[in-house]
Formats: sequence, structure tokens, C-alpha cells
Amino acid sequence: MVESCFSKELGSDRCQESLGYMRHMKAHPTRGVDGIMKGLHEIGSETVLFRYQGSKDNGSKISSFLLEWDEGKGEEFKSCYSGSMKQHKIFKLMASTKYSFRLAAKNNFGFSNFSEIAVFYTSGNTPPAPLPPKLKEAGVYSLSLEWCAPTNPNPNDTLTYVLEMEEPRSGLGFKPKYNGEDLSCTVRNLQRNTAYKFRIPKCNGAEITDYRLQWGQIEDSMHLIYTGPCLRYEVKGLIPATTYFCRVQAVNIVGVGMFGGTGKVTTPGTVPAIVPMLQEVEDKVPAKLSSSCIAIQWEEPDCHGSPITGYNIEYGDKKILTVDLGPECVLKNLQPNTTYRFSVIYHGHTLNHKVQKLSEYTQYKFKIQACNEAGEGPQSDVYTFTTTKTPPAALKAPKLHPLNNNSCEIKWDSLNPVKGDPIIYCLQVITGKKAEQIYKGPNTTFCFSNYLANSRYRFKVCAGRQYENSDGVQELWGPYSPSTLFSTYKHQSGHGKGGGGKGKGNHNDKDEKYKTEMRDDTFVLILMIGFALIAILCAVAIQYFLIN
Repeated sequence: MVESCFSKELGSDRCQESLGYMRHMKAHPTRGVDGIMKGLHEIGSETVLFRYQGSKDNGSKISSFLLEWDEGKGEEFKSCYSGSMKQHKIFKLMASTKYSFRLAAKNNFGFSNFSEIAVFYTSGNTPPAPLPPKLKEAGVYSLSLEWCAPTNPNPNDTLTYVLEMEEPRSGLGFKPKYNGEDLSCTVRNLQRNTAYKFRIPKCNGAEITDYRLQWGQIEDSMHLIYTGPCLRYEVKGLIPATTYFCRVQAVNIVGVGMFGGTGKVTTPGTVPAIVPMLQEVEDKVPAKLSSSCIAIQWEEPDCHGSPITGYNIEYGDKKILTVDLGPECVLKNLQPNTTYRFSVIYHGHTLNHKVQKLSEYTQYKFKIQACNEAGEGPQSDVYTFTTTKTPPAALKAPKLHPLNNNSCEIKWDSLNPVKGDPIIYCLQVITGKKAEQIYKGPNTTFCFSNYLANSRYRFKVCAGRQYENSDGVQELWGPYSPSTLFSTYKHQSGHGKGGGGKGKGNHNDKDEKYKTEMRDDTFVLILMIGFALIAILCAVAIQYFLIN
């Protein structure tokens, strides 16, 4: 027997008995959706679109949601939507304004608690184009210009201006010369007695801090390859005669803008790949010509975007035959009873031999015969072996360049494509005993940010070679480079005269690296000395017991 009180449902505080079974109390839904931010679908200058999921209903189906906001005033919350829909779009918002929202769910037993407050910023509107700049003062090697601010529809915005200049006969178009909030600028280091063109593009409501470039071979599956302030970027290690897609979005203090149009670029062709297979074709030559002719056949290689126009066939004593068509040919006017494409590479008594200076990923044929004082025995069957691809060489230790208080740029050397195969790189960071991959791709730079204070980070990089076979795209990795130390321990300034330092986090990176590497070298040296002492003691003991 179980007693349960249902004062909310029954309108009474009196307990009722339930006979032979237990009745479960239903309750309010759990707390409202905590992560409205995750449901954000789109932010505009005047609109915000939300998508959200229902919380746990605690046994009673959720019937509606209540969305409240502060109307962008930072004051008390008011209702902006109540209903069963799991998405809502708010219109007529102010540009470049902070808005706060919270959400609650409702079932038959009432409302849940409100979610955590989610904060969003609407993007800024583009102001009108400014008037053309005017010449303020002309010098021999400089020009001072000024301009007027346009009518700003949103007083909350801080306008920035970009002054662009076109150099005569450069063919490079307009290039930025100034970026800031001032209404005047002096451009220096110009050529005397030369005319220059200037313009000010439309200025955005907030200064652009970064650009994000996405790149990929599939338009719907592009990945981020660059984040930074530059207006251009060089992509390396591409595949010849391949189409790539790219798009760019801008970032400012308000947030991330929409992507621009998708660009499309096709890399030019290059020299063909290696011929993957070459073999003799039997029953191709008439019997009367078989003593002086051989038919050969090969597999057509990848043309790398430019149609193959011919083949060079080398045989015999470095004879070269050029044919326009393929993939087969008949070699004529050969010497009867003569072996082609085989040469003696070893003659001796051992049962093994290492053949060196071969080409990578190339098929070689071998045969062997034994000989004694009576003469040479019959030749063996032909055995075919294929060499593997060569992994890329080891890189030098990467270099570090601090950018600001919480980020640094990591650079490493680039390698040229190997016989048409593009090169990619893998960057690892080591903290303590843990190694983590932080970048993999064709670039030779990476921006490392959000690192912890009073910590040591080691970076190392290796190069990989991408190629394609019947199993798809493969990667062949070379060895890792030596590591580079990045220390975020703050420099402790000394007391007394000359002790006033700035205390930069990476002030003594080289000293830290030197000390750490010396400790590693010392450990290896002690280990080697220990092994040597043990070996000497063992030799002395063995000699002592043998003599006695």
C-alpha cells in the first residue's frame, strides 16, 4: 500500500490511498534549453533565427516554449515568443547591438526554470560610400590626403577607413596604404613627379580583424586552411590539373560574417608520371622476324593534365627511340641471340647482393645463373620486383614567431612535390608526455593560440607524400623533425640596478631550450657510460674465472 498526495491536481491536501499499485508523480519539465547558442541558425543586422530542442518532459509531454529577451536594453526580460514551435525568428532588431535571451519549457504541470542566458550580437550595417579623398599637401616624395566621414546610420559603430593606392605601370591594381579611424593620411616613399590614384572603399561598421579561407576539391566539403589578416594566401602542394573550390569570410569584433561567393580554380598540367609497367609481348612478331625484333607493351601513366604526345624508349647501349603513339612498340634491327634490358650487376661467390641507385616505384626484372670451371649454367626464370616510394626527407626544427600575448606563428621549411606527388605536413605539439596533432595539410605555417601560462610546449613537424593507387589516396610519411621549445614561463626580474624587465612570457625561450636539451644529452651520456662500465666489469670477471 502506498500513499501519495496530489494537492496540485486534486485541489486538496488530503492523501488518497491507492490499492495494490504505485502511482508515480508527474512533474514540471526539467530546466529549459541551456544551450540556445547551439541552436542559433542565423544572425543578421536586423534579424536573429533560433532553433532549439525540448528538454526532458519528466513524464508529461512538453506543450509549448516561452522565449524571453531584454529588447537589447540590458534591462528586465520580456516575452517575445510563446508557442509550440521549436524555432523562432525575430525581426526589426538594431544593428551592432547586444541582445540577451532565455528559454523555458511548459507541460501540463507548469513551466520549467529558465535556461542560462544566451547573448548574441547583431552584425553591423554597411555605411554609405565615403566621398573621394582630397589632396591636402604634396611633397617631393610624399602626399597628404584627407576625406570626410559619411553619414553613419548607426551611431554605435566605430568607422574605419582603408585608403588604397594604384602605382603607375605596376599592373597590380589598388593596394591598401592606410587602415584606421583617422580622416587623413600621409603616404611616403613615393617617386617624384609621378601621378598616383587613390580611393576609399566602403567602410564597415567594425574593423575586420581576420579572414578565413576554406579550400577543397569538393564544393560541399571545403576545410579551413588559413585564418589571418592578410588579403592574399599561397596554397602549396596541389595536384596538377585538378579543380579546387574556395571561399572567404571576414571576422570582426562583432562576429563572423557570411561567406562570399565560391571561387573555382584549376591547376595547370605538368610532366607525366612514371610509366608504371613495361613488359614483352609474346606472339606479336612474325616468326621470320623474331630473331631481330621484340614487341614491348607498357601501361599509360597519368598525364598530369596535359595529353601525352609521345614516349622515349631507351634500350641496348643507351639507344633512344621516340614514338608518337602507345602503349606498344616493336623494336627492330636488334642483334640476334642478344639479351636486352638485362645487364650484369654482380659476379661473385656470395648468395646475396644489394642493388643500389634504383628509381623509386619502378618495376625491375632479374635472373641469375651459376657458373664453375666448366662454364656457365642455364639462366633462371625472370623474377620481377617493384621498388617502393621514397618517403620525404626529415625537416629542420620549426621556427616560432610570437604574434601577441596569446598566440604565436609556427613556420617550417617546404618541400617540392616528389615526381608529381604533392607534399603535406603534420604538426604535433608535446606537453609533458602527451603528443597531439594540431595541424595536417599543405601549408607551412600555423597559428598556435590559447596556450596556458607557465607551461612548456614542444613542436615538431614531418612531411608526408600523397599518392593514389588502386586502394585510393595513400600517404607516406617521413621522420619527424627535431623539436622546438616554446616556454610561457614569465621572466622574473632581478632586484636592484638593472633589474627592470618587461616580463614577456617567452623572453628566455632559447635558454629554456638549451637547458632542456642539455639535460637530455646528459642523460644519454650517463646511460652510455653506465653500459660501458658494465661491459668492462663483465670482461674482467670472465677473464678472471678463465685464468683460475
